[in-house]
Amino acid sequence: MKEQTKTTDWNATKEKLLIKFSMLTNNDLQELMKKQDEMLLKIQTKLGKTKEEIQKLLTIKEENMQNDIDIIDYNSLSPFSTK
Repeated sequence: MKEQTKTTDWNATKEKLLIKFSMLTNNDLQELMKKQDEMLLKIQTKLGKTKEEIQKLLTIKEENMQNDIDIIDYNSLSPFSTK
């Protein structure tokens, strides 16, 4: 059940990213997921921690990042912004 929730959360995040950043593609995001798996293995090996410990640490950070994604004013990031 937890894995299904994680997949649902990723799909929702992916949709937000695709909507807000039209230059991104599904392929871009799939490539990022592959690289994330490689990164997790490297961190796990280097720190001597279990996969679950690393995922727990990153989940906390991911939740904070998700909140940041929700509140960013993306119009202010445009080079054509009138601000």
